[in-house]
Amino acid sequence: MKQQDGIKKSVISSLVWHLLLGILLLVGIDFSAPKRPSQSVSIIEATMIDDGMVAEQAKQLAKRQAEQEAAKQEAAAEAQAEQAKKEQQQNAAEQQAKAEEAKREAERKQALQAEKNKAEQEREQVIEQQRKAAEAKKAAEAKAAAEAKALAAKQKAEAEAKAAEAKKQAEAKAAADAKKKAEAKAAADA
Repeated sequence: MKQQDGIKKSVISSLVWHLLLGILLLVGIDFSAPKRPSQSVSIIEATMIDDGMVAEQAKQLAKRQAEQEAAKQEAAAEAQAEQAKKEQQQNAAEQQAKAEEAKREAERKQALQAEKNKAEQEREQVIEQQRKAAEAKKAAEAKAAAEAKALAAKQKAEAEAKAAEAKKQAEAKAAADAKKKAEAKAAADA
């Protein structure tokens, strides 16, 4: 049975091969070089695929893709640089604003300190003027007291001098009266 199966397979495969060869011969495959058509017919331009041309096209495609990728990277780098520049400008503007604010704050503090110093100086001047006025008042009071004391002493001395003069005059008058009395008595006795 196995032998018959092997023969069947051989016969079938032989028939298939013969059938294929017959079809090929019937169709008429010409393995010779192609000939130019003798009649003027429309010529179809066909491009033969050449490995070198395919490699060249692949190179060009790769080059184009690399250029596109480079352009994308360049555009991304430019955008990134522009963004960095904007951020830098923004940071610079913020720092400048902070510096100006700090300057204004310093000027405000300086002006406030100057006003404080001026007020302190004015207060010290007022205190000094008050002290001088108090000293002048004390000096005036002391001078007035000294003048009053001197006047009182002068008046007392004048009063004492007048009293002494009056006493002297009274004594002289008393002596003159006594002398007159004595003379009158002496005259009366004589």
